[in-house]
Amino acid sequence: MNIWKTKVWKPIDIACLKWSSLLIGIVVGSLLAEMAKPYIVPMLIAAAILAIKPMWSYFSDDKPTS
Repeated sequence: MNIWKTKVWKPIDIACLKWSSLLIGIVVGSLLAEMAKPYIVPMLIAAAILAIKPMWSYFSDDKPTS
C-alpha cells in the first residue's frame, strides 16, 4: 500500500476534509473556552464522520475519472 500517492480529489472530498479540519480546530480551541465545552463530543463525532469520506476515497484503488 502506497501512502504517498498522487490522487485527483473530488470537490466533495475536499469539502469534507476542510470541514473536518475546521471542527478539529474548534474542539482544540474549545478546550480553553467555556462556551463550546458542552459541544466537544458532537463536534468530534461530526469531524470523524466528515473525515471518513476523503480517507475512503484516498485509500481506494479507483481510477480518477478526469
